[in-house]
Amino acid sequence: MSKRLHYFNHQFLVEQDFLDEQRYHISMRRHLNRELHSWGVVSGLQVTHEGGREITIAKGFALDQEGRELILP
Repeated sequence: MSKRLHYFNHQFLVEQDFLDEQRYHISMRRHLNRELHSWGVVSGLQVTHEGGREITIAKGFALDQEGRELILP
């Protein structure tokens, strides 16, 4: 799990500090997605077969087994 940053006045920040903060928030969101929700399609992502070898996937949202969001706008 990533380390959470603690800020204070007049603190000198570098690029890595911001990258670490983003990594922390992504890690926590994925952890919550994994623990509070089951993986699979949340909404949309309908698959339709059109013709011999053509399929269409409608826009939608899903979670994979690692808690990552899968978004098709």
